[in-house]
Amino acid sequence: MLSPRTRKVLFASLPLFTTLASAAQVAPPTAAELRKLQGVRWFGVDIGAKKCGYARETFNRVEKDGTITYVVESDVLLKIQMLGTTQEIEIKDSRTFSKDGKFLSFQGGMTSIAGSQTWEASVEGHLMRVVSKVAGRESAKIIPAPKMTLGDLLGGNLLVLRGAKPGTKADGYHYDATIGKELATVVEIGRKKNIMFNGVQTEVVAISSLIPELNITSTSWVSSEGISLETEQSVGLMKMRMRLEDEKLAKDITYSRDLVNESVIKTDKSIPDAVKCKRLKLRIANVESDKIILPSRRMKYKKPAEGSYELVCTIERVDVAKALRLPITAPEMKEYIASEELVQSDAPEIVKTAKEIVGTETNSWRAACKINQWVHKSLAKVGTATFSNALDTLRTREGDCSEHSVLAAALCRAAGIPARQSAGLTYWTPQGGFAGHQWTEVWVGQWVAMDPAFGQDIADATHLKFVEGTLRDAIGVYGFFSKLKIEVVESE
Repeated sequence: MLSPRTRKVLFASLPLFTTLASAAQVAPPTAAELRKLQGVRWFGVDIGAKKCGYARETFNRVEKDGTITYVVESDVLLKIQMLGTTQEIEIKDSRTFSKDGKFLSFQGGMTSIAGSQTWEASVEGHLMRVVSKVAGRESAKIIPAPKMTLGDLLGGNLLVLRGAKPGTKADGYHYDATIGKELATVVEIGRKKNIMFNGVQTEVVAISSLIPELNITSTSWVSSEGISLETEQSVGLMKMRMRLEDEKLAKDITYSRDLVNESVIKTDKSIPDAVKCKRLKLRIANVESDKIILPSRRMKYKKPAEGSYELVCTIERVDVAKALRLPITAPEMKEYIASEELVQSDAPEIVKTAKEIVGTETNSWRAACKINQWVHKSLAKVGTATFSNALDTLRTREGDCSEHSVLAAALCRAAGIPARQSAGLTYWTPQGGFAGHQWTEVWVGQWVAMDPAFGQDIADATHLKFVEGTLRDAIGVYGFFSKLKIEVVESE
């Protein structure tokens, strides 16, 4: 079993995590309030109950050539272990605001063994130009200027400074470059209480924050001076915590954390030889949102009660003789052939490799199988904790389920086979439960789930699809996983 995709969603949401506790639409901050919140602060970062990294948050007033701006920065460094591979993940986020709190620009990026991605954005009037760089390829787009203000970014802390009463709610906005859009946020002030913080009785206010679209929730404990002392955020089955520390203690990471077992939903009954499973019947309880229910030819659902489902998943059958001839140009498949920022099917390296793999084959199913097996055999199985892209994966020739699926999708598209990425859960025998996973689907006259990470031309019946498409979709769906209960009824 390769690294669960849930961890990647969690790390992708880190730029949100460092500021989520304070996102709210509130009155602009005064100069006196801003002075109280300025400075550099260090945090230890835990995943589960163990430390795995640190973060530095900086809020400064900058005066240059007579112009005053405010800059909010966060730098996160994680040291983790996945499938025996030690790796570091660095995430940077910097936002600049005008003196009156208007959003001006953004810079950020994410670096790991899977490669690096960077984003830059600047506001011009009512529009914002966003430039992203992935695998050395730069792309730009123009979008409406975000509504986010400095008040949004500091909002929860400001409400505490202003003595907001418990139950006070405020709406706000947060632009996230990772998923390329602005997100609505809701913050609520909780009650005051005394906690032991670094051995000292400290009065704090609990602040809960929610991004409804992504179902991401965080809770922060903020001092009466408006300083965040601790923040917790959950995504799917994982919980991350940041705790205010001095610099030396924050940077003290004497070990790396192996995260392979973090995202497993245990089942009451095991599934023997899961990779050969052709039919699976499950009962799934505590389903908080129907958005994760995606009925298809291979996944049939019944809903006996609210929040509960019975699912029968069977493997697909492919009639090779009826598979479409290459290239497939049906208008309705246009989006599944097109090149994307992370699925660079038009890159010369991708196109050349696809031609070499497929050769003279014109049967779309046989061609898809060739690509699937080439990806499986050509990529070293290395766990990565961040999202990669097809071009970087082709160059590094390593990765986990995400890298396998994105490269397979790009190669298929380059060969004229419509393809998309899908994700959800699959059964992990060593841990006796379901874990996050990602695979590829191809259109050959019908959609067929393939798993290049497992080397399965037809994915086994334990592949439970809950997500189709983008990282944005993945983040929103994985927020519902933590409470799922899965009962194995039958497997064959």
